[in-house]
Amino acid sequence: MFGLKRFIHEIHRRSVWQVVGIYLLGGWIALQVVDTLTGALQLPDWFPSFALVLLVIGFPIVLATSFVQEGIAGPGSPRTPPTEHAEGEPVDVLPWGTLGRLFTWRNAILGGMAAFSLWGVIAALWVLRMGVPTPAAERGQAGADIALRANAPLPAVAVLPFSDLSSERDFAFFADGVHEDILTNLSKLSGLLVLSRTSVMRYRDTQKPMPEIAAELGATAMIGGSVRRSGDRVRITAQLIDAQSDAHLWAETYDRDLSDVFAVQSEIAFAVAEALQAALGPGEVGRVSKPPTADLTAYDLYLEGRQAYARYEDLENERAIQLFKRAISRDSTFSGAWAGLANAYAQYVNRWAGALEWADSAMAAGERAVRLDPESSEAYKALGLARSQAGRLESAVAAYRRSLELNPNNSSAAHNLGVESSVLGTGRLDEAIRWYHLAGRLSPDPLTTGRLAEAYAYLGLHDRARRVVEQSGQIRGASPHSLWPLVLVAYAEGHADTVLALSSEYAAAEPRNAAFRARAAWTALWAGELELAESHARDAQRLAPNGVLSYKNPTTVLGSVALARGDTAAARQHLEASRRFLSLYIERERLRAFAQFQLGIIHVLLGRGDEALRSLEQAAPVIAVPWWLEREAAFDPLRGDPRFDDLLRRARDRTDKLRRLVIEDERRGRAEAS
Repeated sequence: MFGLKRFIHEIHRRSVWQVVGIYLLGGWIALQVVDTLTGALQLPDWFPSFALVLLVIGFPIVLATSFVQEGIAGPGSPRTPPTEHAEGEPVDVLPWGTLGRLFTWRNAILGGMAAFSLWGVIAALWVLRMGVPTPAAERGQAGADIALRANAPLPAVAVLPFSDLSSERDFAFFADGVHEDILTNLSKLSGLLVLSRTSVMRYRDTQKPMPEIAAELGATAMIGGSVRRSGDRVRITAQLIDAQSDAHLWAETYDRDLSDVFAVQSEIAFAVAEALQAALGPGEVGRVSKPPTADLTAYDLYLEGRQAYARYEDLENERAIQLFKRAISRDSTFSGAWAGLANAYAQYVNRWAGALEWADSAMAAGERAVRLDPESSEAYKALGLARSQAGRLESAVAAYRRSLELNPNNSSAAHNLGVESSVLGTGRLDEAIRWYHLAGRLSPDPLTTGRLAEAYAYLGLHDRARRVVEQSGQIRGASPHSLWPLVLVAYAEGHADTVLALSSEYAAAEPRNAAFRARAAWTALWAGELELAESHARDAQRLAPNGVLSYKNPTTVLGSVALARGDTAAARQHLEASRRFLSLYIERERLRAFAQFQLGIIHVLLGRGDEALRSLEQAAPVIAVPWWLEREAAFDPLRGDPRFDDLLRRARDRTDKLRRLVIEDERRGRAEAS
């Protein structure tokens, strides 16, 4: 007991409590500064954790040094006298002499400051290596300028798939890779509009004449060619054709060593730019000329992985991961392979409802890709996708914008910016429509046009939504992506029979897609078809055991079906399971507002009206779809509550404002075009 009293006395005498308080307060302030600087400087997401680790390491050192020191003397006051020994002789409990004078509380605090300074030095070195980030206002203006390219009077080039003329073995993946790399190199030139790989691949085996293809794609010039690979030699032929006159503007044949394939791809890009009189922007020559890797075997593996990834099938995605890993094992500095790995990891979360831990792996690979090549648009696009799946919306948008600055023709980055601005992200549907217009100009494919039609449907611009679907030529069954906007329009207008017919067709279009089944489940529930809703929900659960994030999760649908049948015990079990699933997204900030909205549905179904309103309030800043509130039967118990009515009023006002912005944007665009 005597020893404990002496120990406590020494803690007080040596001012340990004050030192701990000062350190914790200073550490908290430092972490706030670190968090702010991480966002402002676009530092990696692990930088705040790194700062925390430094401060945690410093904490026991502070405790030890504060105990060793001889107390804090106030201004003008004598030092606390040493403890008296039993015989009356003064002794120091810890007489460490010079060492005790070195480890003082002041030096301990200086050590904490040194830890923060170390973080600052590393952050500064990172910025110097990765480049100074563009201020937010300038990024916004740059983004707006890039979005305007959708209507810019620039040469629009379509690079048709190159024929594989190799005879020794199947080199189709190599011909596809050469085609895509030429397309990518051209895309880096801001003086051209280059149509995406997705939009041209459907013409691989077509017999259509080039003028007809150009008219379908909106292209003013076409590039065709072939690849013949034999041993260590490669022959690449390419020709540039005027889309209207069908006249040859340029043609060339390259017989080179295989090791020169990257130089050939760059030469073709520059020759096309010269033929079309496209100006080269700052830094574009360097970006186009830079070879992706010095290891041709790694390059082959990367091309095969990219080909597998582009099929967007779960087994092919797994194959792509293995191929990218093999490429990295041969060349660990190959940024493109790291970007491919990041894309493939992120797709597990995005397309196949994989666990959120996949997103962490995707972010690590994406950050590695950017570090290896800070001038790679594809690396930033992959990092943006990874951050998006991890729930880091703001930093995902920054990565996508940087991707477009480096490659203003990156249709995937433009499309993904549209997604992040939609109801799944910030709810800025006016911005989403701008990005979808650009993505659709660069990649006129069913997915992009479907997303554009969705955005119009959410804003209540139903005629525009139908017109987009009709103009894309993707009507009724041709593409599931065109079916869903029509489902939304029918739902908003209250046509239950049409919703049922279209959503069933939509789900059947991709039988292995859990998200499609989940959407069909909640629409069937809304239409009152309980058995069909249950069937779709169980199919979705079977396809994605980890869960599916939809307007209503499959487990929420099953809970609602059980409630409708009077089985309250089963209903509560399903709804609580769905609540736990949504909490993972809310904690990780992944689609937080969208998850909060669904959580509101669950709370009201469980009879928790106040909690439901609190969840809906959390989602309110991005709810720009008033008919989510108007047509959702689960919210019936809340109708008449002033808080719910206020939420509905704000959703209507927000939608009206965004709708006016879209109409004004389109009016201005027509005026500028004329």
